[in-house]
Amino acid sequence: MELIRSMLARLRPHGLETVGLRETLQDLVNGWQIRVADRFHCLLTIRGEVDILAPDLNITVYRLIQECLTNAVRHSRARMIAIRLSLEEDQAAPGARRVLLDVTESEMTANATAVGAGGAGLLGMRERVEAHGGELQIDFDPAGGLSLHARIPVVPQGVETIDA
Repeated sequence: MELIRSMLARLRPHGLETVGLRETLQDLVNGWQIRVADRFHCLLTIRGEVDILAPDLNITVYRLIQECLTNAVRHSRARMIAIRLSLEEDQAAPGARRVLLDVTESEMTANATAVGAGGAGLLGMRERVEAHGGELQIDFDPAGGLSLHARIPVVPQGVETIDA
């Protein structure tokens, strides 16, 4: 039963609904930092009112960051992972807002190797972002690092979007 509870908590973190995205992400990063402090350091920066996002967008942002950290542990030789999340006005559409997520791996160790773009986790991230009408850009550094840039429009709660 404990194993099942643990798996369910990873699938849908309880904190998203109770304490909000900001604190849940801080807990996620802190947990990874404790487990892999000898491998890399995480820096999480959050700007804006991210705790007001719709539940499905919360899950998407959480999963993107979770997958980036998982990939860093499995594939990266970075010593620093910088995660920047913000909720900002969309300059292209006055009055609209969007979520900006940037994850950058840096300070590669000497034995760094290049990572590939073919993993199922990266495909899943792209599908999650596109399901919200957003864009995902992933850049691979030949020295072994990754940079992820997600731009996701915020749809006001209660408004449904339909792709035609």
